[in-house]
Amino acid sequence: MKSGVQREVTQNLRLASKRLVYEIRNASGINSVSTSTISLVMDESDRNPTVFDVSGGRLRIGYGSGGSCPSTSPCSLTSNKVTVSNLAFTDLSSSGGESVNIQFTIALESNNPSGRQEWEKSQTYTTSVELRSN
Repeated sequence: MKSGVQREVTQNLRLASKRLVYEIRNASGINSVSTSTISLVMDESDRNPTVFDVSGGRLRIGYGSGGSCPSTSPCSLTSNKVTVSNLAFTDLSSSGGESVNIQFTIALESNNPSGRQEWEKSQTYTTSVELRSN
């Protein structure tokens, strides 16, 4: 059971971080960055804006205003077996606007309703991503 808990946290963190990197890297700009939310400008109208946030302990993504995961009704990227305990975005872009660079930190922990110490697992990932379009 302990290895299953560790695998769940690791796999969710890997998926979430790779998706964040992919979407930020492929954005054409940034609408807004706050401590725990980012809104990306996308060239494809059906994916504009692309928004990441956390609700109910789950990382969510929303695309544009239609489709299966619109920004008004985002879809969860992390499972209900983990909780996003921290999501933080920081704009590291240069003042001249030549490059847009976003740093993010995401931390996940296992949901452990039994309270057993051996089923507790937490993991954090931090990186920065530069938009390709700049």
